[in-house]
This record gives sequence, C-alpha cells and structure tokens, in this order.
Amino acid sequence: MSLLSVIIPIYNVKDYIARCIDSVINQSYQNLEIILINDGSTDKSGDICEVYARSDSRIRLKHKENGGLSSARNAGLEIATGDYITFLDSDDYIDLDTYAVNMDILNENRTIDIVQFPVERQNTILGMPVKPYLISGEKNIFANWWRNDVITSSVCNKIFRKKVFETIRFPIKQTHEDHFLIVNFSETTQNVFLSDKGCYHYVVRDDSITTSTITVEKCIDFFKAHMRVYKKFYSYKDLRRYRLTAFSRVYRKLVTAKRIDRNTNLKMYIEEIRKYMPKWKDIVCAESDIKEKIWISCVKIIGPKHFMNLYSGYLNSKEVEISL
Repeated sequence: MSLLSVIIPIYNVKDYIARCIDSVINQSYQNLEIILINDGSTDKSGDICEVYARSDSRIRLKHKENGGLSSARNAGLEIATGDYITFLDSDDYIDLDTYAVNMDILNENRTIDIVQFPVERQNTILGMPVKPYLISGEKNIFANWWRNDVITSSVCNKIFRKKVFETIRFPIKQTHEDHFLIVNFSETTQNVFLSDKGCYHYVVRDDSITTSTITVEKCIDFFKAHMRVYKKFYSYKDLRRYRLTAFSRVYRKLVTAKRIDRNTNLKMYIEEIRKYMPKWKDIVCAESDIKEKIWISCVKIIGPKHFMNLYSGYLNSKEVEISL
C-alpha cells in the first residue's frame, strides 16, 4: 500500500485545526504520513498540534517562524517521504473515504500523475459537473487547468505523484500561489484524472487570506500569476481562440489595482503586458462574446495605460463593486 504524505500548513486556526486533523487521522486509508507545519502561530494552534503528535505516530510536527502559506508548504515538501503528496488547509476538512477511493485510482493506473477530487464550498460543488475522465498531454492539461472550471486551480483537492514536485516549489510571499504554478504543473504532468469520488470541504472565513480586503499588492500578485499563464498561450498556436479571455483576466487585475489606488505606479506591468497585446487576428478568431471583443479592441486602440486610467475612473464613478 503506497504511502501518502498529507501536508497541512497551520497558522492561528485554533478553532478549526482539530476538525481538520480529525478528518485526516480517521481516513479509511490509513497508510498516511501526516505533516503538520506550525507556521509561527501565536494562538493555541501549536499546542493542539503537540497533543495530536503525541497521540498518533503517523504525525510529524514541525514548528517554524512565520513565513506564509507557500513557505509552510515548501517546508512540508522538504521532509515528505510518501509516494504521493496531497495538501490540506488547516481550516478545511475532507470526507473520511476521500483518500482511499482516490488512492485506489492511482494504484490501479501508474501512468496517472494527479487525481483531482470534488471540492465543496458553501454547499456548492465547484467546477463543472463532469463524469470521471482522463486528461492527457501538456497542452490539454494546461488548457483545462487554466479554465479553472474543469481542473480547479487549488492544489488541495488533488493527490500528486511525488515526482511532480521534484523541481517545483511554491513561490514565497505570493498570494494565488496555486494559480501561479499552473504552467509548471502542466509541463511536468502527462495525465490528470478527474474523479467524482470523495470531497474536500472548503471553509469560508471572514479573516482568511482569500476573503480579506482586496489590496493593490494582491492585485499585483494575481496579475503575476495570470501573466505567467497568459504568456504560455503563445507557445500553443492552436489555443489562439482562448487568448482574448486570458488577456482580459490578466489586464483586469491592473484595472482593479488602479481603482484601489489611483496613484499606484503600474508602469512596469503595463510595459510587460504591452508586449503581449492580442493581435487583431486573435480578436477575430476568439471564442468570446461581442462585448469582450469590443472591450479589448478599445484597449488595443487607446492603449493599455490610457484605457486603464479611463476605465478605472469610470467604474469608480459608477461605484461598481471592486473584486478580483
């Protein structure tokens, strides 16, 4: 039976961590290495982890100075010894058969690099409702992962063959780190299986990283993540039909940053995106609605800098809600 390493970064989640760990130690799949990374918690989270570590020999607990989610995940990767690796955020939890049913899939087919299982958020299953199927080849994996409605961007509802992380680590001090690595994962993976078995439960907290106030810094981080993905499109000529939507996603992050702070300096990011402006042929060939084609045509004609200033000012004057 293959060993599965479960990496759980922990930071100030004393009210949630017990449910999270319980959902792992009580899995029907028992051949687990449970890696708890206490990332400098200042509440009782570390003490709770100590109690669990003394009660279950499968638990490995590491205390470290606070360095953020990516730093904690990387610390877990450095000491993981399992044949397979999965991640679990410390305020979330999983159904008790999740690892067993999906490890069966991996053990029965050694060519599968990643299995993705369903994720639930606020009583809704995220992603497209699909039957189980296999996605093969770098281009197909990239195209489906980028869409985020077939292969979701999160690493937490996936089990990875350990070799996937031989050359991959999470970017330090970068939010949206999962999306940032889509390009890397597509380049190191040949087969992704979409499973309909098990469930990851995503808990929405008011004070979590993803639900806290939108800042310029977060917009820039999201821009960087989407820009990596957008650039990758240019190595796949037959994905031209998606370029417009990919450009729209990355450019809108700069518009949002400008809305938050009109004085923020986005020059270097504007110059970067200017090099990858959609061509008129991209606009003609795109599988986009007419509004998106018109919107990006205006960006192209007026220029990304001037259009950003005009459009962000217009949205603010209309008091349109700011969102990523």
